[in-house]
Amino acid sequence: MATKMLSIPDAAEVLGVTPRWVRRAIFERRVPYVKLGHLVRIDADDIDALIAASRVEPRELAAPRGRVRERREPFRRRFAASGRTAQMAGGATRARQPRAAGEVTGRDRPARLQPEADVSSARTPGKRR
Repeated sequence: MATKMLSIPDAAEVLGVTPRWVRRAIFERRVPYVKLGHLVRIDADDIDALIAASRVEPRELAAPRGRVRERREPFRRRFAASGRTAQMAGGATRARQPRAAGEVTGRDRPARLQPEADVSSARTPGKRR
């Protein structure tokens, strides 16, 4: 029983890919191979089996795809009209929580106070340390 054995460049030509792809498929054990000393060979029947196993059959679509009928109103307006919050609709925004009594927010926070300069450690011009 003599089977036709293909080298990596020959297998790549049959598959319509680069030899590098075939080497990577061999390394990942996606393609069965035979190693004869330092030579790597792939059985032609295994190439046919790989092609058959990778075949994707077409399926029928539920509805024909066409152009978008009309422009819809923006996302926020649609959900605002429905009474749903952005969080319920899967939006990334958080609902604003009411402020607690006496809570200081970023807008109300006073500016940072600058630390007072220590006169004893201040450098005077022309003097080196």
